[in-house]
Amino acid sequence: FTKDNLPMAFGGSISTVHVYEGIVYWRNAKNIIDTLIQMQVAEVSSITHPFSIIKVIKEH
Repeated sequence: FTKDNLPMAFGGSISTVHVYEGIVYWRNAKNIIDTLIQMQVAEVSSITHPFSIIKVIKEH
């Protein structure tokens, strides 16, 4: 195996660049999903308690 490839099962290998790109894509997707969840929680809070959205915004 070359220094930029990681060994895999059955004699295959994967490029460290692909691994890094996968980690970056996963991190970006996770950040987007977390943001959407927080927005949804804030929206539900503002519907059930109209003034609680101010508290949520101040905390962040």
